[in-house]
Amino acid sequence: MTPGIVVADIGGTHARFATSRAGVLSEIRVYPAGDFLSGVDAVGRYLDDVKPVAAGAVIAVAGPVIDGVGRLTNLPLVFSARDIERRLPLGRVLVINDFAAVSAAVPFLAANMQRQIGAPMATEATKGVLGPGTGLGMGALLALGTTWRVLPSEGGHGDLATADPLEVELVQALRTRLVTNTVTWETALSGPGLVNLYRAMCDVWACTPQFDTARDISTAGIDADDPVCHRTLEVFCRLLGSAAANLALTFCAVGGVYLAGGIVPQLVDFLAASQFRSRFDDRGGMNDYTKHIATIAILDPSIGLAGAARAFTGEWTAGGLQLPRDSTRVAG
Repeated sequence: MTPGIVVADIGGTHARFATSRAGVLSEIRVYPAGDFLSGVDAVGRYLDDVKPVAAGAVIAVAGPVIDGVGRLTNLPLVFSARDIERRLPLGRVLVINDFAAVSAAVPFLAANMQRQIGAPMATEATKGVLGPGTGLGMGALLALGTTWRVLPSEGGHGDLATADPLEVELVQALRTRLVTNTVTWETALSGPGLVNLYRAMCDVWACTPQFDTARDISTAGIDADDPVCHRTLEVFCRLLGSAAANLALTFCAVGGVYLAGGIVPQLVDFLAASQFRSRFDDRGGMNDYTKHIATIAILDPSIGLAGAARAFTGEWTAGGLQLPRDSTRVAG
């Protein structure tokens, strides 16, 4: 059998693994990320289960990566490329940020795996990528001649900015409830963040929370069965529009801003009908700039794995990961 590349997308909830051969993902496995004591333990579990013939591995983790060591932000789990290479039969191992992996796959997304939300079509220029999951990931793609340069980001941990009186009240409620002075974008724009936002909305509306999970809040909000959940989702979408616009302006992402993460496909219809796009465009003196920037929802649930495979063939430089724009060059 032709050797493949073991790829992994490790989040705060799920650890997804697959083997990539010529860009085709197979032998996909999904484990609870909290089941593992170490990165070696997690990768070793996949090798034991699947026994792939592998020429290397790329592990994308939801957290910062420094000198080949990735630490998950929302779990005490560490992935060291050096340790995995030394202790497991995998050959070359790369550990990268999860949204570096997502960003690496964006230029090669199939048309049926994306949905445009307002504004014009995306172009072959600098792109921003963000997405709510267990946390709020961010990244960027710079168009450089014949290559894409992938830049990771921890921008989800920047301070949340409010835009109306209700949001001011909600942020204050979050500070009180979470006993913190720092309310980040991720505090509200993630799976746990949606629960935080809902409970803060209950505090503002002086009512007792009736739901405990992001899925239940989303379902009740989308169906408008519960007015507090519905209002919470509306605010969630507006805040996501603000975060996306900030990313677009920070990177001059005129090639489009892409929305990834496990929550987006579930909310895509609600998101398209919400004030997400109007909040994205509402940039004061920069309105004429942002209104020409496309916003696209990513529907591919395996985009992190696909991006990890692409990263294996990339070239690491001081400025990030450089990928060929030739769509025929795929790992495996």
